[in-house]
Amino acid sequence: MNENIPEWFKLLSFFCPAHLLEEIEGDLLQKFEREVKTQGEIRARRKLLWSVILYFRFEILKRNKMLPHFGQMQMISNYFKIIYRHSIKKKLNFIFRLGGLTLALFSFLIIAIYVSYESSFNKFHHGYENIYRVNSIRVENEKEIRCASVPSALGAALKAECSEVKSYTIVSDFGTAIMRCNDKLFRVGSFIAAESSVFDVFTFEFISGDKAALMRPDGIVLTETLAHQLFSDEDPTHKLISFPDRDGVLEVRAVVKDLPSNSSVDVKAIVPIGAFRHKGDGELYSWDIGYGGNLFIRLNDQADPNDLKEKIQPILTKNLHKSFDNREKNLSVFLQPLADIYMGEPLIWELPFDKKGNAIYVYIYISLAIFLLVIAGINYLNLSIADFSFRNKEIGVRKVLGARKKQIVFQVVLETIFHCVIAVLISVGILYILFPD
Repeated sequence: MNENIPEWFKLLSFFCPAHLLEEIEGDLLQKFEREVKTQGEIRARRKLLWSVILYFRFEILKRNKMLPHFGQMQMISNYFKIIYRHSIKKKLNFIFRLGGLTLALFSFLIIAIYVSYESSFNKFHHGYENIYRVNSIRVENEKEIRCASVPSALGAALKAECSEVKSYTIVSDFGTAIMRCNDKLFRVGSFIAAESSVFDVFTFEFISGDKAALMRPDGIVLTETLAHQLFSDEDPTHKLISFPDRDGVLEVRAVVKDLPSNSSVDVKAIVPIGAFRHKGDGELYSWDIGYGGNLFIRLNDQADPNDLKEKIQPILTKNLHKSFDNREKNLSVFLQPLADIYMGEPLIWELPFDKKGNAIYVYIYISLAIFLLVIAGINYLNLSIADFSFRNKEIGVRKVLGARKKQIVFQVVLETIFHCVIAVLISVGILYILFPD
């Protein structure tokens, strides 16, 4: 073949019938060489490609011997008739084979849905791959303690000194609150206190208001469910809510949609981190290694968390003040991806209403799903072998009529595929009925 002829020209041989290939190739190559001289190689290649594409049509494909002829289609149709008639004749064997496959596939799909759900926690946040919680490791009484909190001043220091940090926020437990609204008292939990930058780190869908809702310490952000509970169908924006147990009043600045069920934190409301503070409460941000809240950071897309981890320790060493027992010398940090928090080990000072999963259960269910498929396959194989021991007469007749060994094997494979397809359709149908959403 001429060196100027592109490699993709060989594709013609895959769909063109052999008895036409030589003539078509010859005509196309003669035309190609003629156009190379008159119009240039680039334009000639483009026209050759278009000519090859035009030959990929039904009139050419139907003359290809690789495609099934009418007789072969009749044979496949006959295979399906045999499968149907045999299933009607051997109802018990068919029910057990199909029932075993369906039960195993249905169980597999249920487990797959469960595993998928357990693995999806916190992944609804946009760019969750770049969100990390900064945890601390402390050594007390010669024991290593892993905590979900760090000094509250660390976030601002990381933002100022580390280019990898795009944004950060500190989240702490606000506790259960008693709320007075429309002369009614409500006791509500799952409150968090956070900085206004919480909306830059995590994904919340606003129904009303915007990200500036927590810029002032007298604001509060409600979830849709809590807003409906407090105000029914009224617009809660700019309404006042008093907190008798905190001796203060907050104004509703925004309403956000409820977080999905695969969120590790069930948030009902968000208040500013400095809400209800008094003059004698001390500094809001300090380097005290006591509980300072959960620090979440969002990194730039190209940032390496391992490089950032190496930068954090010198910042801690530089800023931690000496205490009487030098506890800060035993403080180190590590970054935990947001998606790993749900399945990760429980840490001290996590938010008290955090949901926690168990990776061991997920592995057990995955093993169970594989085991069920293997057992179902073995059961189907045994029943099929037992069934074919009663089909010697049928196989003998087919051989006498000229059936080859590969045709009989093809029928067995086709029957297996047919049963699997039915089992999948039944399993998916049951799932759709049980879980229409």
